[in-house]
Amino acid sequence: MPPAALPRTPNSLFSNLHQVLVILKAPHLLLGQHGEHAARIWLEKQGLKHVASNYRCRFGEIDLVMLDNHCLVIVEVRYRRTRYYGGALGSVTVAKQTRIARATQHFLQNRLNLRLQPLRFDVLALSGTGHTLSFEWRKRAFCCDAD
Repeated sequence: MPPAALPRTPNSLFSNLHQVLVILKAPHLLLGQHGEHAARIWLEKQGLKHVASNYRCRFGEIDLVMLDNHCLVIVEVRYRRTRYYGGALGSVTVAKQTRIARATQHFLQNRLNLRLQPLRFDVLALSGTGHTLSFEWRKRAFCCDAD
């Protein structure tokens, strides 16, 4: 006798699909998630306060939004196993900077309390593997005036 079928409600379908998608996530995406989590913890140890993570909109995405005293910090987290070929810091192109700036404008649209803060764009480069991650933090890595 076959097992009883699970009820097919929209929530259970979504839950099952979500579980499958988590299992099927590509290894480089899992590395990225691990790197962003490590970056957040490292930045918090440096005294920054977490505001948001992985903000996505049609213009782009923001890895981390942090507060450094009264300055709002948009952090692009980049991971590379080695520092060859420009490493993680060199991989933030002008096009990527523009997407980050536009996503930041979208993020701030309905957040008046954060819009009033000075704004800074940082890049936190992670390199290494496993338990030997090294961090290179470039404050004010770029300035943007998105259209």
